[in-house]
Amino acid sequence: MILITIVWVIIFSARLASIGGFDPNYRDSEAKLLKPLQTTLDRQIILILPEQQSALLSGMLLGVSGAVPYKLKQQLQQTSTIHLLVVSGSNLSLVAAFLTKALMPLGRLRGTVLTILAVIGYSVLTGLGVPVIRAAIMSVFSLSGQLICRER
Repeated sequence: MILITIVWVIIFSARLASIGGFDPNYRDSEAKLLKPLQTTLDRQIILILPEQQSALLSGMLLGVSGAVPYKLKQQLQQTSTIHLLVVSGSNLSLVAAFLTKALMPLGRLRGTVLTILAVIGYSVLTGLGVPVIRAAIMSVFSLSGQLICRER
């Protein structure tokens, strides 16, 4: 229970710091705590890939959807795949799974702790949307269970 509270406080504090405190008129604007890093990564993606591909990748990885061409957005809406442009819990789960396997050579404790920190960092990087927060909390709980090593 203490771990749950600590994780919730860390993520809630990051979200609160990124939006500038409590606001009664709050409408879930995107968090801007790591906006410079997000912008830098988005620019690198734009330099490497053509316009449509870079817009899709930035949307899927970073949650940046402003550069999506109108025609592409319209095509995604017509095919009911517009949700691909939104960072979701599944994206975060894929990052956590990849890092868990990639960091396994460091040992279970170090690898899991680094994965937990990366999950929290990725959540902040992508803007701390509600689905990402939920997935981050569940990922941290799951990874914490691996640290505890209980079979029951």
